[in-house]
Amino acid sequence: VRAAQAAERVATAAATDAAVARAARAAIGLGDPQAVFAAIAAEAIAATGAERAVLLAGPGLAWVAGVDAEGLTLPPAPDDLSSGVVGWVRDQGAPLHLVDAQVDETFGARRSVVAKGLRTVFAAPARHGGAVQGVLYTDARRVMAQPPGALAVLAGLADLAGAWLTRRER
Repeated sequence: VRAAQAAERVATAAATDAAVARAARAAIGLGDPQAVFAAIAAEAIAATGAERAVLLAGPGLAWVAGVDAEGLTLPPAPDDLSSGVVGWVRDQGAPLHLVDAQVDETFGARRSVVAKGLRTVFAAPARHGGAVQGVLYTDARRVMAQPPGALAVLAGLADLAGAWLTRRER
């Protein structure tokens, strides 16, 4: 059992490193926020199986960029996200996966989940220098089990986004 767990940790670490490296290579030299985020979002969507990925930043978690599963830019629509989930991830500084947000004990009763028809949600804090700069959020309107290592990959991509957000503010 320990050998299997160790192998799973190694595989998750390798998948995380590979996804972050691909996103970083794709984003090198890009100055346009949407183009940089598109590289990160493509990996986030691939890892989680989500229908869209959104990056939120700053104290009010303002919409920075959004991309759907086809790679199309999403117009800013912060009201389409679960503010409860996004706020929890920012405040706790921890990644979160809700297999079915509609029945989750903590989030299922929130209007932001029910009214939007959200089912599976992944979100991770975008950190840099020990501080949360924003949240990388993905969701789907269908129930999905967590792909192996998906939350770790999303957390790694969120940290890449956090570093980029910090650099962008300078």
